[in-house]
Amino acid sequence: MNFFLGGSIDSELFDKLTKIERDILSHFDIIFKKMNAGGDIRNHSHTLFAALTGIVATFRNHPEKNTQQVLMHRQKIARNLSKILRNA
Repeated sequence: MNFFLGGSIDSELFDKLTKIERDILSHFDIIFKKMNAGGDIRNHSHTLFAALTGIVATFRNHPEKNTQQVLMHRQKIARNLSKILRNA
Protein backbone atom coordinates (compact mmCIF):
# COMPACT_ATOMS: atom_id res chain seq x y z
CA MET A 1 0.00 0.00 0.00
CA ASN A 2 2.99 2.34 0.07
CA PHE A 3 2.16 3.66 -3.39
CA PHE A 4 -1.05 5.09 -1.93
CA LEU A 5 1.15 7.34 0.16
CA GLY A 6 3.13 8.75 -2.74
CA GLY A 7 5.36 5.90 -3.86
CA SER A 8 5.58 4.68 -7.42
CA ILE A 9 4.06 1.57 -8.94
CA ASP A 10 4.66 -0.29 -12.18
CA SER A 11 2.06 0.73 -14.79
CA GLU A 12 1.14 -2.89 -15.57
CA LEU A 13 0.48 -3.61 -11.90
CA PHE A 14 -1.45 -0.35 -11.60
CA ASP A 15 -3.70 -1.43 -14.48
CA LYS A 16 -4.37 -4.76 -12.76
CA LEU A 17 -5.18 -3.04 -9.46
CA THR A 18 -7.47 -0.58 -11.25
CA LYS A 19 -9.43 -3.44 -12.82
CA ILE A 20 -9.77 -5.17 -9.45
CA GLU A 21 -10.93 -1.92 -7.85
CA ARG A 22 -13.53 -1.37 -10.57
CA ASP A 23 -14.81 -4.93 -10.11
CA ILE A 24 -15.15 -4.38 -6.37
CA LEU A 25 -16.90 -1.05 -6.92
CA SER A 26 -19.32 -2.71 -9.34
CA HIS A 27 -20.21 -5.28 -6.68
CA PHE A 28 -20.77 -2.51 -4.15
CA ASP A 29 -22.97 -0.71 -6.73
CA ILE A 30 -25.15 -3.82 -6.97
CA ILE A 31 -25.47 -4.01 -3.20
CA PHE A 32 -26.42 -0.34 -2.86
CA LYS A 33 -28.98 -0.69 -5.68
CA LYS A 34 -30.53 -3.72 -3.93
CA MET A 35 -30.69 -1.62 -0.77
CA ASN A 36 -32.58 1.06 -2.74
CA ALA A 37 -29.94 3.57 -1.68
CA GLY A 38 -30.70 7.02 -2.96
CA GLY A 39 -28.26 9.47 -4.47
CA ASP A 40 -25.08 8.75 -6.37
CA ILE A 41 -24.59 4.98 -6.12
CA ARG A 42 -21.02 5.04 -7.45
CA ASN A 43 -20.11 7.70 -4.91
CA HIS A 44 -21.52 5.48 -2.15
CA SER A 45 -19.38 2.63 -3.48
CA HIS A 46 -16.25 4.79 -3.55
CA THR A 47 -16.95 5.93 0.00
CA LEU A 48 -17.36 2.37 1.26
CA PHE A 49 -14.22 1.23 -0.59
CA ALA A 50 -12.20 4.10 0.91
CA ALA A 51 -13.52 3.34 4.39
CA LEU A 52 -12.71 -0.37 4.14
CA THR A 53 -9.26 0.39 2.75
CA GLY A 54 -8.68 2.72 5.68
CA ILE A 55 -9.76 0.07 8.16
CA VAL A 56 -7.33 -2.44 6.66
CA ALA A 57 -4.51 0.13 6.73
CA THR A 58 -5.19 1.32 10.27
CA PHE A 59 -2.28 0.61 12.58
CA ARG A 60 -0.69 -1.70 10.00
CA ASN A 61 2.73 -2.69 11.34
CA HIS A 62 2.33 -0.36 14.32
CA PRO A 63 5.52 -0.74 16.39
CA GLU A 64 3.70 -0.43 19.72
CA LYS A 65 0.72 -2.71 18.95
CA ASN A 66 0.63 -6.48 18.73
CA THR A 67 -1.43 -8.36 16.16
CA GLN A 68 -4.37 -8.84 18.53
CA GLN A 69 -4.47 -5.13 19.44
CA VAL A 70 -4.43 -4.15 15.75
CA LEU A 71 -7.26 -6.59 15.01
CA MET A 72 -9.33 -5.33 17.93
CA HIS A 73 -8.90 -1.71 16.80
CA ARG A 74 -9.84 -2.55 13.22
CA GLN A 75 -12.94 -4.39 14.43
CA LYS A 76 -13.91 -1.41 16.59
CA ILE A 77 -13.65 0.91 13.59
CA ALA A 78 -15.60 -1.52 11.39
CA ARG A 79 -18.40 -1.73 13.97
CA ASN A 80 -18.54 2.06 14.10
CA LEU A 81 -18.73 2.27 10.29
CA SER A 82 -21.53 -0.28 10.31
CA LYS A 83 -23.43 1.74 12.91
CA ILE A 84 -23.01 4.94 10.89
CA LEU A 85 -24.23 3.26 7.69
CA ARG A 86 -27.26 1.74 9.43
CA ASN A 87 -28.27 5.16 10.74
CA ALA A 88 -27.70 7.04 7.48
